[in-house]
Amino acid sequence: MALLNRSTRLHGTPLYAALLDNAMDACSVIIKAGGRLSADEEHDPAAAAALQGVFERDRDLRSAYAKAR
Repeated sequence: MALLNRSTRLHGTPLYAALLDNAMDACSVIIKAGGRLSADEEHDPAAAAALQGVFERDRDLRSAYAKAR
């Protein structure tokens, strides 16, 4: 779990990298496994909009994301 949410300088968290690459299937897997954006990434308008798009495609992911807190 720690590696799933570890942020790197180059790509950020795995979820952030998947969002930026528009890899919706990867986003789904990462969120279901407990992946989250870092605090800084959550304040990034592009990341927030992309994450909202993921939630609109699959509403169950919103609750999985909230549970990972």
